[in-house]
Amino acid sequence: MTILVAVLTVACLPVYAVNTQVRRSLGGTHEPARSRVPWPMWGFLLVIVTSFLHTASEGRLDVDSVQNLCVYFTFVGAIAFAAVVRTSQIVDRGWRLFRTLATFAAYLCLLMEMTGLPLLGSRPMAIVGLVILAIVVPGKPENLSVTLAPFAMVAALALSLSRTGTILGLIFLGFIVLRERRGKRLLGGLAMLAVAAAALWWMFTYYQPFRDRFLVGDAALQIGGLAISTQGRATFWDLLLGNIGDAWLTGQGLGSAARLITAHIPTQSHPHNDYLRFYFEFGLLGVGLFIAGYIMLISRVWKNARVSDHPVHWAALIALLAVGFVAITDNPFVYPFVMLPLGSLAGFSLARARLEMIEGLSPSHVQSRAITRKRR
Repeated sequence: MTILVAVLTVACLPVYAVNTQVRRSLGGTHEPARSRVPWPMWGFLLVIVTSFLHTASEGRLDVDSVQNLCVYFTFVGAIAFAAVVRTSQIVDRGWRLFRTLATFAAYLCLLMEMTGLPLLGSRPMAIVGLVILAIVVPGKPENLSVTLAPFAMVAALALSLSRTGTILGLIFLGFIVLRERRGKRLLGGLAMLAVAAAALWWMFTYYQPFRDRFLVGDAALQIGGLAISTQGRATFWDLLLGNIGDAWLTGQGLGSAARLITAHIPTQSHPHNDYLRFYFEFGLLGVGLFIAGYIMLISRVWKNARVSDHPVHWAALIALLAVGFVAITDNPFVYPFVMLPLGSLAGFSLARARLEMIEGLSPSHVQSRAITRKRR
């Protein structure tokens, strides 16, 4: 399934290139940078393809490596595919579909955590749950189920005992203030932050399982005299950093991080830090291009949100921030059920920005829309 989705999304890359070239050749309104896929993302794809060919030529390719490669292409391909949407109506319909599915998924995640249904592990659920939360937080709620969906998702994150997911979930609840009128945003934001801080303090103080996730373990991280457990992650990180050798620029090759960890710790294969994975496998060149592209993408989506305040922009922004933070301690960049919706949201934001500018500055388009409204 991952390979099939990757093939379909990669097949759309020429469509993105052709559409972009056609729009430029036709002239007219200049497309802003905030509507285009950041160029470092294309450089990152070139680096991983080169690494893939080199790894395959040495006979070190495995199934997990191929899957990871497919997910990387799926992410960039989903951005490009969604970014070529030609009308704002399609973007709005896609957004409504995302919102409906995410609302249902929020309650399903809470049900899974409360009943122990083995549909998805707690750790993957917590990661994809942040993308779900990013979708259900922005925009005006149409009914009670949509209104309560963010709180259901945060409750599911807390019950999953995901430390990063719970903290980010409580913080991102503050985006609910964007639903309010401009004059209420400051007070609403302060109130949400106060509630989030109080809830986090209560869980850490009185909810023993959650407290143990921080304090019981290897105590490898020291913050202000408090020993924080990394749940064994420090061992993986030290192992990778200590074996990068002379390959710091171009990396050890696709899949090398998982192979190294498995060789030393047979029960583990993930480094629990995707940036460190990129550094070890693709070197400073690969991780540098990805981080630059990811930051540029966040910056463009943020500008889009500031310009139009459309909920798809805010959803893409929250999701990109959440997944970017989670990648410091986990592996969201290799999960297709995380990166596909994330890339689609980001692509919709880029498409919406382009269409908003064209439709907002084109008198003929505005006039035709006004005539359509009168006829209705």
